[in-house]
Amino acid sequence: MRERRNQIAKRRQSANQWAGWVPFAALLLFWFIAATTGGASWGLAVVIAPPAFLVWLLVKTMGADTPDPVGKLVEEQPWQAWPCRVEEISGETSTPGKRRVLLLAPDRSVVRGFDGPMPEEVWLSMTDGLGVLWVCGDLRFPVAMAPRGGSPIWLAAPVPGPAPAESSQGPGVIEEVVRQAGQDAMRAWLNE
Repeated sequence: MRERRNQIAKRRQSANQWAGWVPFAALLLFWFIAATTGGASWGLAVVIAPPAFLVWLLVKTMGADTPDPVGKLVEEQPWQAWPCRVEEISGETSTPGKRRVLLLAPDRSVVRGFDGPMPEEVWLSMTDGLGVLWVCGDLRFPVAMAPRGGSPIWLAAPVPGPAPAESSQGPGVIEEVVRQAGQDAMRAWLNE
């Protein structure tokens, strides 16, 4: 999140620097036209001022914050550690890299499913598609997800309809994933 904030701040600073030059450029244009026509007039100032103001406003708004749904979500909602099972979504209509994340309850039942563009390195780091993800947000709406460690962050949308079937993994694997999620939650609580 710090990296995102830095990018937004740089974009705003760059736009503010350019916006500062617009009134100066308008003044130079006014002087140039006045010098070439033989004198300055209020009519000339009225003709130059509105376009200069519009250009200044345009440059100034380019640096305004664009909506960042991940940033807003992460700042307003707490993170939770969830054991999960991840499945690749196959088919002609699916987006490459789109995965289905199934959040698991301690009894191994599926609590909620989410679809989103999970980064390849996160997908490959999960053994047999099982692991722990940090989830930020209300499970009824799109959420932010991240692997243990918090980076990278991506958005995932809830899957409509009934929860998918129960896991076919053995109980030992699921218990280990649930234990890891509990450890992550306890570690986060102790470090606050």
